[in-house]
Amino acid sequence: MELELNKESYVFYDTGLNVTGTREEMYDAIVPDALPDILRIVETHGVAMIGSKEIRDGRLTVTGVVRASVIYVPETGEGLEHLALTIPFSNVFDVQVERGGVLLCNADVQSIDSRTINPRKILVRVSVRVGVRCMEQKSFSLCAGVNSKGREDVQLLKQSHMAKLPCAVKTKSFTVNDELEMPSSKPAASEILKWSCKATAGDYNIIGRKVVFKGTLALKLLCKSRSASDEIFDTAVELPFSQIVEADGLEEGAECTIDLQPEDIKVALIEESDGRLLSVNASLEAQVAAYAPKRLETIADLYSTSMKSSVDVRPYAFTELVDITSKRQTIRDTVETDTPVRYVLDMEVLFDEASVSREGNMVRVDVNADVNVLYVAEDGGTFHAWRRLPISVRTEAPEGCGCRVKVTSASEAFSAAAVSGAEIRFDACFELEITLRKSVFAVHSAKLEPYGEDAPVRPSVVLKYPNKGESLWSMAKRYNATVDDIRAANGLDRDAVPDPDELLLIPKRR
Repeated sequence: MELELNKESYVFYDTGLNVTGTREEMYDAIVPDALPDILRIVETHGVAMIGSKEIRDGRLTVTGVVRASVIYVPETGEGLEHLALTIPFSNVFDVQVERGGVLLCNADVQSIDSRTINPRKILVRVSVRVGVRCMEQKSFSLCAGVNSKGREDVQLLKQSHMAKLPCAVKTKSFTVNDELEMPSSKPAASEILKWSCKATAGDYNIIGRKVVFKGTLALKLLCKSRSASDEIFDTAVELPFSQIVEADGLEEGAECTIDLQPEDIKVALIEESDGRLLSVNASLEAQVAAYAPKRLETIADLYSTSMKSSVDVRPYAFTELVDITSKRQTIRDTVETDTPVRYVLDMEVLFDEASVSREGNMVRVDVNADVNVLYVAEDGGTFHAWRRLPISVRTEAPEGCGCRVKVTSASEAFSAAAVSGAEIRFDACFELEITLRKSVFAVHSAKLEPYGEDAPVRPSVVLKYPNKGESLWSMAKRYNATVDDIRAANGLDRDAVPDPDELLLIPKRR
């Protein structure tokens, strides 16, 4: 006879795919007729943006573009010019992806450089790192009780597990557009030589099935002034915004992670503003994952004191959130230069793929930071210097935990002339998501059958010394007793643990 069990359903998200790939693209570019010939290239800069994600024939293809700027000294040997390029990239992953899953993608320029083929033609090489997570909606039903009247003979070993599970995952593309005024402390600009951006999410609130959050798009620019000397200067502006993302499964009090990925950003000077206003048009994708605590009520085992029982116990697997934490490492060092530095124009930090290793109950994250410095030398020339710096942080994580890492540099990076080159200072910000893969073993189904001629003959009372590590439950199950009866017969407290040196009286349930 099939035993009728009460079942509770749980719906959550789980990571079905987590891959990273790096793609190197080579791109030929011709200098437009409106620009002078190239004498030498000073620096190449790029910002990666994701365009599309397509699943077809067991392959996931992520495409996008790199908005690149090649800064060079023209053939006259004076001043700086720049060549704006749009370089497409495509990463293909040979993986099985559930079509119903939510794809969370990010892209970063890992390295970019260029060289001249001739004064009118250049070759750009860019390496783009693309990370993809697929969050798939899962569900399982756990047995929590017996739904049969008159089955007082059935004994249940109940267990309760607390786990913080992803209750909602959602992506939303949105745009922010505005005109931003350049800081009054900076000169009027005639041209933008390059720009970089950083989109960050701030405070959020969950209202019903909506996440309302504030964000900031921070832009850093290198510009040419309108003065006769074509002075080069850096400046920064910020575009604040707010957004609402709707997602099924959201719960009040859930903990959210919100990542913002650029899809398309255009920055330009407004001609009529005399170099004081910027036009910013940005398309971003918000990637929201919400985690809520769930209490999983299960039956770990059952038996009948009057009938033969057979139980099907199965594992139910899920990934729970252990912790979301941030670590900040302040880096101070010097980038050596070939020529003495008069002053620094700009500094940028790029991070390669982070590696995670375990040290006891800690995880260690190692990453290389490529520091790029654009500077004016004592002789008036503009040059580029580079240095790679290893960085590591540690954080607590129980054995078996995984760690997802996002590394960025704080916007308040600093660089200045030093004796042997350029002094640098910046903060490496590590966003760490600690997760643990767990399995709960629980009763899936059970059958009861009357004893036949092979029914075990047991006395009404058994005296027994417990084996080491033996539980009251296992003894009760073996002798057709109940845990409550054993406690009552021996005067044991509810939390008492059997003592191998203490003789127990085990009464059979009639």
